[in-house]
Amino acid sequence: MEEIKNEQIDLMNVVRFLRTNLFKIIIFGLTGAVIMFGYALFMVTPKYSSTTQLLVTRNETIEQQSYQNETRTNLEMIPTYKEILVSEPVLDEVVKEVGGQVTVGRLKGNLTFNHPDEKSQTFTLSLKWDSPDEAQRILTVITEKFTQVLQTIYGDNVSKVVVLSKASYSDGKTEPNLKKYVLIGAVIGVVLTIAQALYMKLADNTVTNAEFLESMNLVVLGELYTMSPKEQQNSRLEEQSSRRR
Repeated sequence: MEEIKNEQIDLMNVVRFLRTNLFKIIIFGLTGAVIMFGYALFMVTPKYSSTTQLLVTRNETIEQQSYQNETRTNLEMIPTYKEILVSEPVLDEVVKEVGGQVTVGRLKGNLTFNHPDEKSQTFTLSLKWDSPDEAQRILTVITEKFTQVLQTIYGDNVSKVVVLSKASYSDGKTEPNLKKYVLIGAVIGVVLTIAQALYMKLADNTVTNAEFLESMNLVVLGELYTMSPKEQQNSRLEEQSSRRR
């Protein structure tokens, strides 16, 4: 019973603490959101995305293996295709052809290989870049170089890389995600405000009530009464009135 009572008291203290600092929490939460919104809008470089869908078919006849075995082999090869895609032979050739500020490291950081359906033999490549035109152009070159290197490695075992959908063009920004930045800013503002208010409360050694002394097994000898401004004014008026008499 005593434990339940203590838990209720602790919960009330938490609610009281949050209520006392509610205005400050809201203000700093909004401030954090505005700051991160401005940062995302003016400081973060916009990114645009281009995507292509590919299918790699193997040059093996039905007599050599059954359709099911062929399908299974194609699926098992997809992780290997991913490794080849981000390998030096492919990306080095892309850098040579594209030129400019393109580097192997930058390509690796912005290139994504997706194979969402494990039963499907198709996979997608996505590239994020500073402009939609460059994203589309570079991804097209990546697809071409990937096809060439793949056929060089496997020779006649790979018949061709089928481009199911060419590198797409979209002028819609994929980064920065303004909603995400605003949410992060608001959360940071709220957390920092609560942490600061909690620190100030814990660092405050002022005794505010008799219950605190009793919880420390100390005896309360007396309490000093603090007069409100109105009571102080009334007291002065009464004192002046008594002097006139």
